Amino acid sequence: MEFPINIDMYTTIVGLFLPILISTLVRPEWKKEYKGLVSFALVFAAALGHIFFLGELNLADLPGTCLKILFLTAGSYVSFWRPSGIGDVIEKKVGLKSKDPNIDPGI
Repeated sequence: MEFPINIDMYTTIVGLFLPILISTLVRPEWKKEYKGLVSFALVFAAALGHIFFLGELNLADLPGTCLKILFLTAGSYVSFWRPSGIGDVIEKKVGLKSKDPNIDPGI
């Protein structure tokens, strides 16, 4: 059985699982500005991967692709990873959960 992969599926998979990567790299002690910058850098890198996956490096597609991945990532974080508590478990397992309860570990 072969699993078909196309560009829309790639975008959806990246948008679904990028919050896990973000929560392992972003430190809870960081300012919100730094968290946002690192998160957007990862979204930007994923968008470049998306464009490369198309087989042509057309940078005119980059803004739209960034927005697609950004909204999918934020949507999956807010609707799945945060409410399910899986993000907190991952942060505890990799040792990034802050000891200070006043620090928001989210993006």
